[in-house]
Amino acid sequence: MDRKKIVIIALTVILVLIAGAFTYNAAQSEDAGSLFEKAEAYFEEEDYETSIEYYLEYLNIDPGHLPARLGLAKAYFMLEEWGKVEHTLLQGIRLKPRESAYYITLADVYFYTGRIEEGIQTVLDGRGSSRSQGMDQMLDEITERLSIQSAHSRLQQDYENPLMLVWDEDTTVDMEIEWTLENGSGEFSHDEEGQLFIVPKQIGIVTLDAGIESLTLSEDFEVAEQVLNELVVSAEDADAVEMSIGEEVTLSVTGFDLAEDEMDIVPEWSLDKELGTLSETEDGDFLFTAEKSGTETITAEADDLTSEVTVKIDGDNLVKVDYEIEGEGTVSLTPEPEELTYGTEITLHAVPAEGWEFAGWHGEAQSLNNPLVVTLEGDLSVTAVFTEEGSYDLSVGTDGSGRVLQDTMTYTNGDTVSLTAVPDRGWEFVRWEGSVTGSAESISVIMDRDHHMTAVFSKEQEEAVENESSNTGGTETEASTGSGSGGTSGGSSVGGDSPDRQESSRDSGMKEEERKGEEKEKKEVIEPDKDEKKDKESGQEPAEGDSENVEDKQEGEDIEEDLPPDEDDQEQEESQGEE
Repeated sequence: MDRKKIVIIALTVILVLIAGAFTYNAAQSEDAGSLFEKAEAYFEEEDYETSIEYYLEYLNIDPGHLPARLGLAKAYFMLEEWGKVEHTLLQGIRLKPRESAYYITLADVYFYTGRIEEGIQTVLDGRGSSRSQGMDQMLDEITERLSIQSAHSRLQQDYENPLMLVWDEDTTVDMEIEWTLENGSGEFSHDEEGQLFIVPKQIGIVTLDAGIESLTLSEDFEVAEQVLNELVVSAEDADAVEMSIGEEVTLSVTGFDLAEDEMDIVPEWSLDKELGTLSETEDGDFLFTAEKSGTETITAEADDLTSEVTVKIDGDNLVKVDYEIEGEGTVSLTPEPEELTYGTEITLHAVPAEGWEFAGWHGEAQSLNNPLVVTLEGDLSVTAVFTEEGSYDLSVGTDGSGRVLQDTMTYTNGDTVSLTAVPDRGWEFVRWEGSVTGSAESISVIMDRDHHMTAVFSKEQEEAVENESSNTGGTETEASTGSGSGGTSGGSSVGGDSPDRQESSRDSGMKEEERKGEEKEKKEVIEPDKDEKKDKESGQEPAEGDSENVEDKQEGEDIEEDLPPDEDDQEQEESQGEE
């Protein structure tokens, strides 16, 4: 679940479950109750500015009212007024330092806006002030999202391997950390900039502990004599080779460890377009034999590192272009097929027959462009697809590096079309987006309306964060690395030459759906843990604020005066006072 959804869900549930637990005499008066009801009603109508006015007026009467204060924070959150969200929740902590809902919500806001260290510290402070199931769960979730990492998955013996504490696999945590070597032999050291290193002394396993106050993390690392850090492939001492069909070239690969010393490696070889064959020599090198004209990329891979060399195969310098037609229409090719050579720019123009329309190019060039312009780097085979006018349209795109296979290019209304996502080398299929969603590589689409489908691919070594979130509590939100932005960040590279993804981003219907989805996600962001609220309702854990309600009300006004007021809130309160 998206991190925005987690925080809002938790807050909404707590507002529902504990709204009746606060029973100040003033708050139960008809006027005060009406203020709170109006604030909630305006929030549901997405009139956040007006809901804030009523929340503030209600809190002037009862500053310790938990649902009203969380509701005010939620309204500020929807407007992305992060400073006011923080100010509102800090006031709640000052009023009721043992109320865990304030700590949980504030930590979630910090995580969402990329203030990771402040979020962790808030949870540690809250756990020290308020022992509850929700705080314990939040601490467990933080432990799951933190990890001890080095530059590589393994450590090199007698070498300074950097150590760091990382949040969500991509953000280094800058806090006061106590490091301990629990198992194995080694020494810690620091450089002038304060970077921590571990120098293992023996091959085997070492166990490292990182402690932040009451939070402790542990990680095991394998120590090897050498750790591969660089891979270099060469073809007879050249980075690029020009050759003819039938010729051979010897390929060699060299590995370097973290100390830049050479090391023995056994890589895996692969060909991008399979324009030739690879065979191993007696010396352990590899021999590439050119069989077809074009540009070939030869890649060696070892320990998640890759290196490649490019080979240009001239042959007779002629390339072949084949095109097929599905449906009714014609295709013209310029220049003439007899004149096509490597590097030639060609133009394919599809002309639909009467009653038909062009639906796109499929095969080795997938595109909706018509005419289609291609620079030849080898033989090319494409299919021009035409569909009958008045039938439903199916547009297919990719996000990332891969392609989509379609079992049929011609169909009538009500037919079922099967799509299969095929990732390129080094990529993996993630999911389908668009009219029909799913995570299976093959998916069926019933042509009962227009459909737009996008196959999403990601690099194999990268984890898609949005798919790793779990729905277990307020802290399970993807941490944004942009501080204070409030928006989700991230980008994807469009694979291949397909422009379908570009057209998808300009689809006005998709934009409206995205806008509604973002608004819904915001409503589900600042929400403390559901179990926390159930405990309060069932009486398993008495809410500290309930037993001290009257005392909090008496002391609340004095505490509010001690806090630095938000300028906009102060002006609003003064204006209401004059009225």
